[in-house]
Amino acid sequence: MKKKKWIMLLAVICFAIVLVPIPRRLRDGGSVEYMAILYRITKVHQFYENNSQNPYRDGIKIEILGKEIYSSVSKEPTSIPEEKISWDAITENGVNEELLWSQVNQADLATIAQILQDTIEEEIQEERENPELVVQEGWVRIFEKEGYRQVVEMGEKAAKPLYWILYKSKNAGLYEYLCSHALYEIMELNMQQANGEFTWSNAKEFLEQFNQEMRSRKPKDFTLIDQERKEVSLSEFYGKPMVLVFWASWCSPCKEELPSIEAAYQKYQEKVHFLAINMTSWGEETIENANHLINEKNYHFPVYFDLNANVEKAYQINYIPQIRFLNKDGSVYQSSQKVASEQEIIEVIEIMLQK
Repeated sequence: MKKKKWIMLLAVICFAIVLVPIPRRLRDGGSVEYMAILYRITKVHQFYENNSQNPYRDGIKIEILGKEIYSSVSKEPTSIPEEKISWDAITENGVNEELLWSQVNQADLATIAQILQDTIEEEIQEERENPELVVQEGWVRIFEKEGYRQVVEMGEKAAKPLYWILYKSKNAGLYEYLCSHALYEIMELNMQQANGEFTWSNAKEFLEQFNQEMRSRKPKDFTLIDQERKEVSLSEFYGKPMVLVFWASWCSPCKEELPSIEAAYQKYQEKVHFLAINMTSWGEETIENANHLINEKNYHFPVYFDLNANVEKAYQINYIPQIRFLNKDGSVYQSSQKVASEQEIIEVIEIMLQK
């Protein structure tokens, strides 16, 4: 009888392991101690200082457990041009490596690689100390870590360095997963299935879908309700840069951010369209409560209401406050997914006005 119980217990454990999708590395012969892929970053400035054959002209080398994943490109990197080259041009026929490399800011590349390495090491340490975390939560927890959020909050300037790392990597571990998910967030891609699962399982699949998505991407348009209860479309504001602010009257961080929005609006209202989009589709909010806060604080920026979740779906807004800085054609220039200060908002606006 005892033997049967042991057999049944083992069967249940094996069945559970098969069904758990996130920690699948356990099934591939890995161990809890090495659940995450660890990258080593080595500075090589001194070694190649007087060597014309330097294959790492960005001054860094990235290795995985001693195995090099960076390979050289055929030309010296050029400074990033003021007019950024589009993703269409870079991904038109596969990947134009030279063009991509010319768009990668090498300082940002080194910073991002280091931050994510530190994040991975933090995850490894936690998994070593408590292996049950892997089975209970898998990799989901890592998206809330400070390092990962720091990279995502870098916005568009982190996009091409992240793409470069993925493009050059020949592996498919936590590091690649972290890079692809960060790029997914930054570029606000639509790469989820109906059940919420992501449509890619490794870096190669992600890049193929990313290229397809970016080539077919068009500025989003949607309908809002203004304070006079009239419908307006985002496309009506094309021609000037736009600042879309997502907020609600019950949201304390939103209320902390709104004075900065008002200050920026007072300074740039003639040059930039401001749309303070109230998340009225969320059950906790009402038009009355939103208007009460606006009137009480004497804010003057235009307020719009997302009654039917049009904007929520278009931009996949799952939490607030958030800001989308849009180009004149409605395409996303940069995002802020934290409480933004007046200075941070102004800095982005100034860059958009120079484009």
